[in-house]
Amino acid sequence: MNNLKNELVTLTARYFPLSKSISVEKRNIILEFRIDISQNTFIEIYYNSFTGKKSYALINNCQRIFGYDNYKYWHVHPCSDPSEHIPCSEPSSEEVLCNMRDILTYTE
Repeated sequence: MNNLKNELVTLTARYFPLSKSISVEKRNIILEFRIDISQNTFIEIYYNSFTGKKSYALINNCQRIFGYDNYKYWHVHPCSDPSEHIPCSEPSSEEVLCNMRDILTYTE
């Protein structure tokens, strides 16, 4: 879990250098990591080392606008329809954060 946290800190500095990140660890099995990008936009990352559940969500104005998670199977929630579930292979944290940075750059 510390490896993931350290990786996320490094990637946050690379892809979102002006952001603020917050991490919370619970019971030595859960990591909740948040990257505050602006007042209304942030990234939530959740990892449970016991169950293996992992999720990444790009939130804008209290709504997910893009994300990945492995609930039942790995899938992406595309920008075009974030409620959709498109099967995919497990992405790296770097791939996810790079995609999210590109989405934010494109929508600004």
